Amino acid sequence: MDLLRRFHQPKTRRPLAYSIIDVGRDSVKVVVIQLEPDSELLQVVGSGWAETGGHDITGGRLEADAVLKPVNAALTQAEDSTEAVVGQKVVPDDAIFILAGRATLG
Repeated sequence: MDLLRRFHQPKTRRPLAYSIIDVGRDSVKVVVIQLEPDSELLQVVGSGWAETGGHDITGGRLEADAVLKPVNAALTQAEDSTEAVVGQKVVPDDAIFILAGRATLG
């Protein structure tokens, strides 16, 4: 929860849901988390996964075009899976990306 506080948020708006996107070497993993409005609790309400087709993070640069489709596929799968948990589709406006250190160089 402390990680979410590091991001500057206007006091008038606190997101109630986030997509957490992990762009890995072989796959993209996504979870949708929902925050309880009056507490510090959060709940994973959806998940998705897609292969990157062997595209890797090389030379400090993410092959953005190559992983665009897998990221969208994993996001869609995660958002669609929220219906089974929450009873309606949750599509967060806010996302947190998890990248390997080599993707942030250069």
